Amino acid sequence: MCGIAGIASSTSSPADLDRDLRRALNALRHRGPDGMGVWQASGDPIALGHRRLSIFDLSSAGDQPMESANGRYGLTYNGAIFNFWQIRRDLEARGYRFRSQSDTEVLLEAFAEWGTAAVNRFVGMFAFAIWDRVERHLTLCTDRFGIKPLYYFQAEGAFLFASELRGLAAFPALPRSIDPAALNEFLQYGYITPPHTILTGARKLPPATILQFRLDGSEPRVSTYWRPEDHTTPFAGSEGEAREHLDALLAEACGACLLADVPVGIFLSGGIDSSLVTAFVAKQSTQQPKTFTIGFSDRSVDESHFARAVASYLGTDHTEITITPEALRDAVPSWGRLYDEPFANTSGLPLHLLSLEARKSVKVALGADGGDELFGGYREYANLPRAMARWHRLPVLLRAAVARGAQGLPASVLAGTLRLASAGRLSATRDRSEKILCLLRNPSLARLFDTSRSTFLPDQIERLTGHYTPSHPVLDPAIADEAARLMRHDLAVSLPGSMLPKVDRVTMAAGIEARVPLLDHRLAEFALSLPTGLKIGALGNKHLLRSLLYDKIDRSLIDRPKQGFVVPLRAWLLKDLSPLVEDGLSPAAIAGTGCLETSEVARIVAQFRSGADVKHHRVWFLLAFVLWYQAFFEPPATPI
Repeated sequence: MCGIAGIASSTSSPADLDRDLRRALNALRHRGPDGMGVWQASGDPIALGHRRLSIFDLSSAGDQPMESANGRYGLTYNGAIFNFWQIRRDLEARGYRFRSQSDTEVLLEAFAEWGTAAVNRFVGMFAFAIWDRVERHLTLCTDRFGIKPLYYFQAEGAFLFASELRGLAAFPALPRSIDPAALNEFLQYGYITPPHTILTGARKLPPATILQFRLDGSEPRVSTYWRPEDHTTPFAGSEGEAREHLDALLAEACGACLLADVPVGIFLSGGIDSSLVTAFVAKQSTQQPKTFTIGFSDRSVDESHFARAVASYLGTDHTEITITPEALRDAVPSWGRLYDEPFANTSGLPLHLLSLEARKSVKVALGADGGDELFGGYREYANLPRAMARWHRLPVLLRAAVARGAQGLPASVLAGTLRLASAGRLSATRDRSEKILCLLRNPSLARLFDTSRSTFLPDQIERLTGHYTPSHPVLDPAIADEAARLMRHDLAVSLPGSMLPKVDRVTMAAGIEARVPLLDHRLAEFALSLPTGLKIGALGNKHLLRSLLYDKIDRSLIDRPKQGFVVPLRAWLLKDLSPLVEDGLSPAAIAGTGCLETSEVARIVAQFRSGADVKHHRVWFLLAFVLWYQAFFEPPATPI
């Protein structure tokens, strides 16, 4: 786990390349506190840079950038290849000899042997760049799910890349202007999906993508080497056979993630996914596993006792931190520095505080991201298709009448007619009314799903920014099963757009490598082949995962409604964080961004403070954007 950056420019001198690259690496110093390296190819206008967080081979033999044994390739790499010893043995059988004990050298020599096809052999998470001195082209690549980030920008005669947007923006060639469409997407969903970024012209390499760039002015060649839709041949076995196969795959995935030359721990929430990961690790570890969990002083949202019970049952060395409103208040101003793009997933901040605590005793932490998207964890996957089925069972004339008269109907009547109150996130009365009115203009599963996931709606975004550009794609019509269609959308959109960046940024800022065993692509391919009935079944959401976990942990410890990683945001915004709202969303601060309508922001904040039924997440989204803007365009003197 590291930070990488590079520059190829036909108009820059070697000294200019070195200077600009070092500026980018300084912006990424939080990703690699253990060392920094720069490599230039003799005679080629290319420089690669690396910030190191040492996980494998802690000696200088594992330093990067690294040059291949034949001198043809130069590599800078972020991530971990968990099966690198197996690949190394294959290469040694072909005559290769290795100087280090690192996965970096194995990746590099595998590329030297098989070219871009080598990526199909890798099990792990990665983002890397390789310069080929013979072909004189640069190859960039990301892992299958986008666990590791990689940003890039192409200008005339130059190509830049970096692990984070802040590193890319450190290059003088990158324009620092906000993309209006990306801002719209953030206001609607709270994140920005690849390949888009908040800065005009900058791009984020999507998951499972290979990009090759030449200094001849041609457009980069971009290809996808792995797609979920290529792994959906239906599983033909019984439920018992599926559970047995899943057990073996999870054991292999969790075991692979334990491979490191530094201490490893687990983020344990006490939910299905993290408890399952902990159970497998506890069974395989030669030492007592270390687990870490978050508690809140507000007992209404605190679930730490569930994690404590699981940790006790499995016999882990458990650490628990309790977050108070005061601790959060002191940490929130750093939000804009933790995330290099506007980001609003509120669970990121307590996770960062947990990462800081975990870093005192481990350097690698296993998480459980991906379980919801692959195994049917979110309630919407079942509820929203049922809600639309109820809607379509209404007589056509009644549906038309409701749609025509929606503007005049009270929210309670609309909710009763559509029976959407149980559909997931349509909770507050004003919020529910606005979303139902939006939905009735063109009712469909895709529209309902999109609306349920939106914080600001299109007309509200237009009032805030002066325009609205639709962002997320429609649901894939080739997938017949509606729940599977929603899961696939989240796998392609919210996972790489929100969940994975959240974990990457806050753990890296704490000096921790986060690993996600549930996103082992072999396990994911199996999950993609399963029918929805094995994901949402008699045991509820995550039917198959629950069935497997019940064999490993007392069922009473984990059988409870899914709550998610909830923080008491509304109370914090009204009380402890009120001064930050006052300053951050003041007319002067909003006007300073040049992106938002000050009067509209003032109206939203005034309604929220007056006790009106205004969704508090809208206030947080606006504050999160301002905190990012101030940190990005007015960087502080101190690092993350």
